[in-house]
Amino acid sequence: MKIAIVGPAGAGKSTVSKIFEKAGMTVIECDKVVHRAYENNVEIRDFLRENCINAFAEDGQTVDRKVLGRILFNSPCLKRDLEDLLHEFVFVPLFEKLKDNYVVDGVMPRFVKEGYDQVIYVHVPENERRRRLRHRGVNEERISDIMIAQNEMFRDPINWR
Repeated sequence: MKIAIVGPAGAGKSTVSKIFEKAGMTVIECDKVVHRAYENNVEIRDFLRENCINAFAEDGQTVDRKVLGRILFNSPCLKRDLEDLLHEFVFVPLFEKLKDNYVVDGVMPRFVKEGYDQVIYVHVPENERRRRLRHRGVNEERISDIMIAQNEMFRDPINWR
């Protein structure tokens, strides 16, 4: 079984994933996979160097994810191009290795149609999401940016499949 868990930041996707993990399923946390790709994947790093050079820290090697987030927030086309590359060079090969019986925590909504047996949409009211993000140490300005970006992304989950 291949399960996708989707939902906005602070909705509870990780909590749901832990239930599946306790049941013995492999859980893939998209955020962690993406962060590793920023550091290790040649195609992704080349793309970032070419399009988001300011996202690299002073050492020229480390990707500053906060800076990258601001760049992508202000450039939806660039964000979409990066998501396409991540899907092609990171997620597709990973899923091919796993074959079956996995849960993907944090699937990008536009990739939900790609071969999942079950899609679980996790959602709580915005005020609860904001509270959870504050508890994680996210500042109000960033929370507002996340809400704006994700309101459109998660507007119509019924029609993803």
